[in-house]
Amino acid sequence: MATGRPVRLVLDASLLLDPSSTREAAAVALRPGVEELLRRLRYSNLSVAICYAEGMPTNEVLY
Repeated sequence: MATGRPVRLVLDASLLLDPSSTREAAAVALRPGVEELLRRLRYSNLSVAICYAEGMPTNEVLY
């Protein structure tokens, strides 16, 4: 049932990033299926935010 209020979704970066990838790698590895999830969320009407650990650089590009 639609309430008219905006829907917000907060994802933790640990759910998106592959734990076997190293921080020193040139690109951050995503878990299998995450690219499709992010693609679908991009075209949804949801407001999406990604939270990350304090030590994680803010210039990491997830998609």
